[in-house]
Amino acid sequence: MSDADIEALIQVDEVARGAGTVWRVNEPAVRAFAFSATQWRTTQLRTETGAKIYWIGLDYAGVRAGLDGLGVPITPDLWAGLMVMENEAQKALNEGS
Repeated sequence: MSDADIEALIQVDEVARGAGTVWRVNEPAVRAFAFSATQWRTTQLRTETGAKIYWIGLDYAGVRAGLDGLGVPITPDLWAGLMVMENEAQKALNEGS
């Protein structure tokens, strides 16, 4: 994981802890996303200039197990919000691929 990737995850975590501004309606999804930060599926791709990590998406079984373990109720709205955040994060993490 690059320094920029780590910084992006730290920023998400800070927002989840209240350091940023999140609409109250989105707080559960932001927290769930922060809790799920270790559940990314990745692969290594060879390029002309070396190798890079490609971020595939969240491991949904791992995310669900983690949220269940934390006692976070998983609702359709929470899951939809988590998927929106995953999609945007995936684009940012894979930027410049």
